[in-house]
Amino acid sequence: MGRTDTATETGMDEEKMKVFSIKSIRIVTALAVIGVIVVVGSLIFLKKHREAQHLKCLHNLVLIDHAINCGIPMSKGLSLGEEVRTEDVIENCLGELPQCPSGGKYVIDYHVGKHPVCPKHSDLTRVVETWVHHPKVDSTEQSPNVRPTE
Repeated sequence: MGRTDTATETGMDEEKMKVFSIKSIRIVTALAVIGVIVVVGSLIFLKKHREAQHLKCLHNLVLIDHAINCGIPMSKGLSLGEEVRTEDVIENCLGELPQCPSGGKYVIDYHVGKHPVCPKHSDLTRVVETWVHHPKVDSTEQSPNVRPTE
């Protein structure tokens, strides 16, 4: 009789072990899936955060460029190559000098026709030059960015 009791107990232990191992596998699988989701989500968030900083830096560079090359020269009657006073740019156009969101220090040449540069986002200089100072469109052609007035 002692043997049958032991066999019954052993059978119960094996059943418990099977249930326990299946539950463990499910828990480990769920944790692995959650881990993968967290990693992928973090990577996407970091990429979008960098893109947002890039765009904010571009916006700042365009603001500075417009102040130096459009706003002050037009109001003061300055021509290409003339120096723009830093105080005029800050007081009349910007209020305060924007900072790069990534911590870069803008290199600004306060002469009409020069463009600001961010060392951390140096690839934006070409974008600023093409966005702000695009070539003149022939009067017979219509720029895709210009809407006809009616």
